[in-house]
Amino acid sequence: MGLRADVDRHVLQRIAVEPQVPDVVAAGATGPVLGRVVDGPDGELLREVTFVWRAAPRRWPLLFVNGFTDRTDPGQSLMHHAGGGVWWRTTLLPHDAVVSYRFIDCDPDETLPDWRTLHRRGRADRDAKLPRVPHFAGGESSVLAMPDAPEWTRWPAWGPDPARWCPEDLGAGRRGRVRLAEGEPRALLVLFDGEVWGRLPVGATLPQDIDVVTVATGGIEERHADLTDPERAARLVERAVAAWGRSRGLMPTPPTIVAGQSLGGLAAASVLAARPDLVRGAIAQSPSLWFRPGDSASGPAARDRLDDSIPAYVVPAGGAGRGVVVQVGTHEGRAMAERAERYASEMRSAGAEVDYLAVRGGHDLAWWFPGLLRAVDTLVG
Repeated sequence: MGLRADVDRHVLQRIAVEPQVPDVVAAGATGPVLGRVVDGPDGELLREVTFVWRAAPRRWPLLFVNGFTDRTDPGQSLMHHAGGGVWWRTTLLPHDAVVSYRFIDCDPDETLPDWRTLHRRGRADRDAKLPRVPHFAGGESSVLAMPDAPEWTRWPAWGPDPARWCPEDLGAGRRGRVRLAEGEPRALLVLFDGEVWGRLPVGATLPQDIDVVTVATGGIEERHADLTDPERAARLVERAVAAWGRSRGLMPTPPTIVAGQSLGGLAAASVLAARPDLVRGAIAQSPSLWFRPGDSASGPAARDRLDDSIPAYVVPAGGAGRGVVVQVGTHEGRAMAERAERYASEMRSAGAEVDYLAVRGGHDLAWWFPGLLRAVDTLVG
């Protein structure tokens, strides 16, 4: 279904009320430029951020900021023309937000398509010297941590990955990669969505004294089928541990942690609850606790479920001896934060050691990556 977007209406608005080009844009600024601080609703501090993009004059770029762009009306995020190939837009973001953003070139004569189609055109900020994350539709997005964002959200500096990654066949069409520490590892980390983590410097930034296995989870339908079924998710972890064993040889399995994001976060929670013999800890980032058996991979029913209930199977009858890190963005929508907080509370009541953290951001690798590093440090020490 297409998004509600009336380009003609926005063309008329742009012609009638063309904002004055900010001085920083006229002076040739590149990348996000921070402006004044203003008071937002409920006393929230917001800060002006001016984004600058250089594109062909006949194109009309749109600014997408994960978690803060109005997805129901992309026309509201079309940028202003400063002349030539320079475009800009000033927006307000929380003073402590961590976001990814990208630019999408549009044709002013087209009816804007759905977001998945739009994102295939998206590109990272080529002028900003900022970290980048892969995007699900292809290409990359740039990362912006606002000045008052928590220190742990700052991406670490990294050099070449000192470890060697070994490809492994996990069976059932799944591929994995194994990284071994020198000497006896303190822990084994199993990461869902290995396709994504393979494009980020996890090997160079995770502790060098833990072993890591990344698990490729395939396309949308395959990923949905595996990660929403506790038994299938547990089998993926079993295969990852077996692949680790083939690489390590004869050695007792160290304490195993499973980590995932979105549906992967749901899977990590379900495996921790169902298989304490297999894993001792879980990292659930933005877990899709809205999911119920029977929900489709892309149907609207789950997205419209706004209560804060969570699946019963993610909370064990007794959680003693288990540790879980739960992280969620405050701007993810769909009652994501409320469900994550409820899950953390119920796990704590079940006897698990729980670390819960809400981040000022969206459903976003921009903070998932540094959040993963923080979570591993919390569970492994």
